[in-house]
Amino acid sequence: HVLGESRAVVGLLDLLGVSRAHVHRALLARLSAELRRRLDADRRVRPDMLERLVSMAAPVIGVPGLDVAWDVLAAADELPAPLLARIATTPALYAAAPLNVRRLVWVADN
Repeated sequence: HVLGESRAVVGLLDLLGVSRAHVHRALLARLSAELRRRLDADRRVRPDMLERLVSMAAPVIGVPGLDVAWDVLAAADELPAPLLARIATTPALYAAAPLNVRRLVWVADN
């Protein structure tokens, strides 16, 4: 069971004096890199999975340290209208949005 194994590893890291914050940052960086690799690898993410990823990424766009959310949105050919409206009306989000996402905002506005 994966959860049991991860608890054992976290316990060991605690004993070694490695902070949980450090472990979480390292894990997030590793998982983000893997997701980016899959998004960049000729669209190896199934369309239904990409749709689920978009719904999970949308609430965290703009959160520091979770820039991978923008990569998920940029990989999509379409985004929900409410999300595009939120990006269009929030200057900080619009400024941070990748070009592919801005293009979708422009198309939605026309």
